[in-house]
Order: sequence, then C-alpha cells, then structure tokens
Amino acid sequence: MCCSMGASLSKTLSVLIEHASPDRLIIEPTGLGHPEGIMDTLMNRSFKDILDVRATVCLLDPRIS
Repeated sequence: MCCSMGASLSKTLSVLIEHASPDRLIIEPTGLGHPEGIMDTLMNRSFKDILDVRATVCLLDPRIS
C-alpha cells in the first residue's frame, strides 16, 4: 500500500480493513509520505481498537549520487 494518498489514507485504510481484514499492513512511502504522519494516522483514535502497531522498519540507502 502506498501512503502518498495524503488525507485519504485514513479512509482507504478503513475500507481496506473492512473488506480485506488483513493480518498485516506493509506501507512503503517511497519518499512521498512522511513516516511521522503515517504513524500518526495509524495510531490515531479511529484505529486505536483496530490496529496494533508493533514493528516499524526503516531502510536507508547511504549512497550519495
């Protein structure tokens, strides 16, 4: 799932959870979404009783172009 959807991320997550009931979510921001904003969305009160946010993985590419 791409998080570059901005304000519609919460609505899209709600629909996905309702229809697919996933065991896990993988959100890959590709530099377009800010990790703090994504975490804020996942941990806000509308998802408090639905999502259990545990591991957060961050991969960095140290190469300089």
